[in-house]
Amino acid sequence: MIKNKPFLFDSDSLKNFHKRIFLSILIFLFFFFSVFYRISFISISSYFDVSSQIKLEKKEIRGNIYDRNGIVLAATINSKSLSARPNLINNVDVLSKQLVEILNIDEEIIKNKLSSNKKFIWLKRNITPVEHQKIIDLGEINLEFHNEKKRIYPFMNTSSHLVGFVNIDQIGQKGIERYFNKSLSNSKDITLSIDINLQQSIKNNLLETINFYKADSGLAIVMDISNGEVLSSVSYPDFNPNDNQSFNEINLINRVIQSNYEMGSTFKPLTVVNGYDYGIINPNMVFDVKKSVKNVKDHHRYKGNGLYNVEKIVVESSNIGTAQIALKIGKKNQMDFFNKLGFFDKIDTQLFEVEKPLGNPNNWGEHEITRIGFGHSFSITPLHLVKAYASLANNGYEVNPTFVLNSEKKLSQTKNILLKKRFFKVFFKFIKFSNC
Repeated sequence: MIKNKPFLFDSDSLKNFHKRIFLSILIFLFFFFSVFYRISFISISSYFDVSSQIKLEKKEIRGNIYDRNGIVLAATINSKSLSARPNLINNVDVLSKQLVEILNIDEEIIKNKLSSNKKFIWLKRNITPVEHQKIIDLGEINLEFHNEKKRIYPFMNTSSHLVGFVNIDQIGQKGIERYFNKSLSNSKDITLSIDINLQQSIKNNLLETINFYKADSGLAIVMDISNGEVLSSVSYPDFNPNDNQSFNEINLINRVIQSNYEMGSTFKPLTVVNGYDYGIINPNMVFDVKKSVKNVKDHHRYKGNGLYNVEKIVVESSNIGTAQIALKIGKKNQMDFFNKLGFFDKIDTQLFEVEKPLGNPNNWGEHEITRIGFGHSFSITPLHLVKAYASLANNGYEVNPTFVLNSEKKLSQTKNILLKKRFFKVFFKFIKFSNC
């Protein structure tokens, strides 16, 4: 009699058992590879999604900007920025309220960013160390930090128009930061010609003058005429380059190079030198300033008999006398002299913001000739005027303004503005005694 085998060793049962084991293994492998695929997908997509900020973390440190004495005017420090993966965040409402308290950003802005389906989004660039720690304490794994660089300006408003500023991605937007953006981005330092201590002192004096006259704006320039180096360049209103919330269309204007003005009586010595140099007038000539010329009048009654020689015309700042000299010079000679002074072109210097003077060569009749002679009907920037004065005082050789120390933009030894060298002394004399 054959006994029944135990159920466990029954051939059919064993086959079914093997099938179950095999099925279980298949199910396990399916889930294993599903999880593996998901992790791999997230990792790979994350790599491509954040490629832009990885580049930010790896780029070179931007070069520093110094004054002529080696004092730092602009530098770069390490910083942290915060991003999020909105597509993986579930507790949007709760997290939004928490971030508002930490980052001081409008709740609606934060909530809209976290509610998107994007895989990467910036929440705030250049967060503070305190903000950094508080966000760490939240324990939200879908918030990430990135190592970045932050530009700082130790002297804030004092040199803002000249140094300029960068945007959030460290790209120069104004001033030296913009002009030398490529060099600075490649870690090259730039040394300026200005003396920051002199700059601060001149700014303080300028502000006192502006307040005394209740003016809206003002500017000041100090330039070494022996080499064209600008030692100080102040424009007010100014701004704090560390705080882009302080920027507006008014205080971003660098009035030294961007604003054109009718320079008034400062043109009178230029007109006289123009006449002398072209052999049109001489020191012994006398002009009657008792009556207006082409409707040009003086602000003060003439002195004595009203017959002024050239020197007295400048000393008394007579519009009538200067207008007569300008008429003798004429359109062609006046325009030719202005062209030598560079009054029809932008100044070639290390600031992209420089503006071209405002004058219409096609509208240059006797009315304009007389007014231009004493600084009306033609507008130039303050730096144009400083360049003109410096060039005439430099034996007539052109002086090229530069904001960089030891710049290649040195004095021109070939371009001579004056035809006759001796008249640069006459110019000095008129500057000393004029009431410009």
